[in-house]
Amino acid sequence: MENNKTDRIISYSAIVIALASIIISIWQGIETRNHNRLSVTPRLNITYHAKSNEIKFKVKNNGLGPALIRDCTISFDGKKYKSYGPNELYKFLEYLEIEGILNFSIIGESSLIPAGEEENLLIFYSDSLSEEMLLHTLPNSLGFKIEYSSMYDEHFTSTNDVYDELDEN
Repeated sequence: MENNKTDRIISYSAIVIALASIIISIWQGIETRNHNRLSVTPRLNITYHAKSNEIKFKVKNNGLGPALIRDCTISFDGKKYKSYGPNELYKFLEYLEIEGILNFSIIGESSLIPAGEEENLLIFYSDSLSEEMLLHTLPNSLGFKIEYSSMYDEHFTSTNDVYDELDEN
């Protein structure tokens, strides 16, 4: 009788231990999956650099994984332009009425920005650009919105302050 009671306790203990092991294994799998997703999450930052007669707008991937670009929109004076459509870009450039050389990179659908890499969004280079235009008008009026995803198809959006203010109004 005593032996039967001991056997039951041992059996119940084995069941509890087995269930705890299963629960811990499932939890560990979930945590591993979350870690794997975080270890390839991209983070895009939009910046600009101005000097003498040039201003560069850039995007840098400060995340740990590549960023797959889904959409890129440029805004200026409340008007929005898609950066990957040539017709849209020409409309945008005509609207700016800047004389001189304009160099730009087209970041559009399916573009990939690897972790740690920086890409040019727009570069304005012109002898006719005033200091006011370079240091105040363009940085305070030109907005960017980039929609992108990770390798796990998680969607993110990165904007600069100008674009954020435009959406708030």
